[in-house]
Amino acid sequence: TRSTPKKFRRRTITRTSDGIGDIFRFWALSSLAFTGPNVTGTRNVVMFSCTGKIKPIHYISTDAVFPNGMKNCSEDDNIEDNHTELNDGYSQSKWVAEQLISRAGQKGLPVVIYRLGNMSGDRKQAFWNPQDFTLLVLQACAKYGYAPDVDWNMEMTPVDFAAEFIVRCTFNLSTILGKTYHIINDQPLHSSSPGPKGQVSFSHHFASGIRRPASVVVRRR
Repeated sequence: TRSTPKKFRRRTITRTSDGIGDIFRFWALSSLAFTGPNVTGTRNVVMFSCTGKIKPIHYISTDAVFPNGMKNCSEDDNIEDNHTELNDGYSQSKWVAEQLISRAGQKGLPVVIYRLGNMSGDRKQAFWNPQDFTLLVLQACAKYGYAPDVDWNMEMTPVDFAAEFIVRCTFNLSTILGKTYHIINDQPLHSSSPGPKGQVSFSHHFASGIRRPASVVVRRR
């Protein structure tokens, strides 16, 4: 008997689900359509995790679930009341998605949450998202020799460091399930900071030091 498309999709999903060990849920590109990829997509991932055998979810969240400018954010902080202070669609949708993951964990689903800061280029080749705002600012500073006269703390976490940490966590599931991790550089660079060889311009500092490894600390509860 020939299967209908709907039955075929259901069988395919079930068969695929049984062969998967862990699920990694990453954020979507910043765009105006956040609800679909961030909220609906996360809900679908939770449902898929429960299809067939139970599969752990490694959810990649963001420090944007905290209000802009909030100090001393901790993995142990309750973010349930933060939504009233989130002013953009990306932060709001990521907050909702993280709540879905947290509540799934409370109901017994094995989940881990990783909150990332600003991802920068990797430590060896400095490969970077070419559309990243921080990179575009630094490139403009290096090109024109001018920097914005602003009071900025620029936090940058090497993408390879974050990726390696998350992958290593999959080897120790029994010790990390149900936890939240912040993978965020705790030594942000201020826009007025001197360069490594003395007092130099903001743009000169980054033009000469953009490939230097960042000092990154992983804080965990």
